[in-house]
Amino acid sequence: MNPEAAQRQVQVAQEKLKPIKADLEALGLQVKTEVRVGNPYLEVLDAATVFDISAIAVSSETIGSIIELPIRSFAGELMRRSWHPVLFFPPPPS
Repeated sequence: MNPEAAQRQVQVAQEKLKPIKADLEALGLQVKTEVRVGNPYLEVLDAATVFDISAIAVSSETIGSIIELPIRSFAGELMRRSWHPVLFFPPPPS
């Protein structure tokens, strides 16, 4: 991916995070957002170490399903790789 396209994706992600951050802060939570580019597993685990987090929260529609056997989910793989506590939130029933 060229640097300009990567920068546009970072900006789009930052804009999507703004209302989510505001909603969480309204609940009295301390929220820090950061958008990174690179290997997603390494970047999440590095951010968790740098910011001294208590836990990583993830959600996935495929964890525990037959589809995860050939195609692993990001959340499932992160749960397997992380030495930080990982909180799993199942998606709402459809």
